[in-house]
Amino acid sequence: MAATYTVGTGKTYSTIQSAVDAVPGDLSGQGLQTVEVYGKVGPPLNTYTEYVDARTGFTNASAADYILITAMISHGGLETSGIIVTNAVGVGFSMAAYGQVEGFNIGPVAHPGGGNAVGVVTGETGATNANIIHDITCANRNAFAIQMRNNAVVYNNICYNIRGNRAIGRSCGILMTALSTVQYLIFNNTVYNVTDIGGAPAFGVYFEGGGNVADEIRNNAVFNSTNQCYIRNGGNQPISTNNMSSDATATAFGGINHYPNRLAVNQFVNIGAGAEDFHLLGTSECVDNGSGQVNPPVNSDIDGNARPMGLGYDISADELVQATINLTNISLGYERFRKNQVMV
Repeated sequence: MAATYTVGTGKTYSTIQSAVDAVPGDLSGQGLQTVEVYGKVGPPLNTYTEYVDARTGFTNASAADYILITAMISHGGLETSGIIVTNAVGVGFSMAAYGQVEGFNIGPVAHPGGGNAVGVVTGETGATNANIIHDITCANRNAFAIQMRNNAVVYNNICYNIRGNRAIGRSCGILMTALSTVQYLIFNNTVYNVTDIGGAPAFGVYFEGGGNVADEIRNNAVFNSTNQCYIRNGGNQPISTNNMSSDATATAFGGINHYPNRLAVNQFVNIGAGAEDFHLLGTSECVDNGSGQVNPPVNSDIDGNARPMGLGYDISADELVQATINLTNISLGYERFRKNQVMV
C-alpha cells in the first residue's frame, strides 16, 4: 500500500534515515513510498546532519513501487534556504532502483578519506530533480555532485564547488558510466567550478563507457571545470543539443545549437564564492535558447516556475520569469476609452 512518512519537528520521524528505515524492504506491491521532509528546529535551522541510505536492503522496486524523498520547504535556488542535508561521511543520498530525490539543499558533504565524496548516487531508472548540490569535497579521493546509475534521469539541478584530491581517477559534476544497454537523460542542469587539487582531471559532465545512442544531453550550462566542461570517453554519441560551456566542449557530444566559450558572469546573478546565485540574468544567452525536444518533458524549473516562458525554453536549471502583457485586455481597454470620448 502507498504510504507517506513525515520527518521534522513535530512529525512522526526526527531523521530522514529513520523514516527511510520504516519503508518495507521488499517494495513489490507497496506502491509509492513518500518520505516528506519538513522543517526542523535548530540550530542550525532546517538542517539534517546525516547520510541518507535509501538503497541498502531494498528489493523489487518498479515504476509503481519505489521511494520518493522530497523536501517540503523550497530552497528558492539558494544554498542558504530550504531543507539542508549535510555530513562529513562522504555521501548525501544513495537511492534504490526507481528512487527519486527532489528539492533538497545538499552540502557541504565532506569525505574524510578512503572513498569518493558524492552528493547524490541515483537509483537505477531513478530521478534526481531540483536539488542544489554544493561543496562536495574529499580528503584523498575524487568528488562527484551526482553519480548516475543505469537508466537514470537528472534534471533541474544546480551543482557547484565540487573538489576532489587525488592523483588518479577524475572528479565530476555529473558522472555517467554508460553501458550499451542503458539510457541516461541529462536535462537543464547547471554545473560550476569542478576541480581536483590532487592532480586528477576534473570535468563538468563526464560520459564514459559503451554508451547508448538513445542517451540525451540537452539544455545544460556547465562552466569553469579544470579540464573540460563536457567529455565523452569512448562509446556512441548521445543525442546532444542546446548545451552551453565556458570552453569549447559544449559540442563534445556532437549535435546542434550549442553555445561554447561563454562566460558564467554573463549568465548568472552571482558567481562569487559564498554568495552564489545561479538564477539567470535577463541578458543571459541561456534565455529562450534551450530545446523543447526534451522527453520526458521538463515542464518546470528548479524553483517550480513553468517552462517555457518567453519565446522558448531556457538553458540551465533556471527558467527566467518574464513579465507578460495581456494584449486582449489592452485592446478592450482602449476600445472602451475610444467610445467614451466626446468629439468637439
